[in-house]
Amino acid sequence: MTPWRHQYAVSQYILCMRYLSLSAAVFHVHGSHCQNEEDKEEDEEEKLRQMFSVLEEAPQLKNVERIGSVVEPGGKIRPVIVKLRNREMVWNILSKRSHLRDSVLKSVYLSPDRNTEGREEQRKLVEGLKARRTAEPEKTFSIRRERCWRSAVDL
Repeated sequence: MTPWRHQYAVSQYILCMRYLSLSAAVFHVHGSHCQNEEDKEEDEEEKLRQMFSVLEEAPQLKNVERIGSVVEPGGKIRPVIVKLRNREMVWNILSKRSHLRDSVLKSVYLSPDRNTEGREEQRKLVEGLKARRTAEPEKTFSIRRERCWRSAVDL
């Protein structure tokens, strides 16, 4: 391995470990309308298992919890934080998240469970991406490696 490749691999690993925790955030998993709290948790876990089967993964769930304030039924759908046993499983699940677009669960999406700094940096990146897209609507932009990139193929 050349020194440059080694340096790149180490920097990617550090970047991964900086933001990647043992958990992932799952958005748009609709809660059940069960009255019993245990039934709601079982229903959420069943929906998550269905999502993992689409991703062709069978992780051991350490903990599943909804975050955010409770609102009335029919209101905002709160994200679910899924804690897993190891970072490799989180990495595998996040790398396969594009498979959800082609399934019945196309409204569900995954993201790493970031800390406060990571969320702020991601928010700034998305705002920059939106600004570039509105400034140059005929070009295609995306976020890769914590930067906003212009695609080689434009619309």
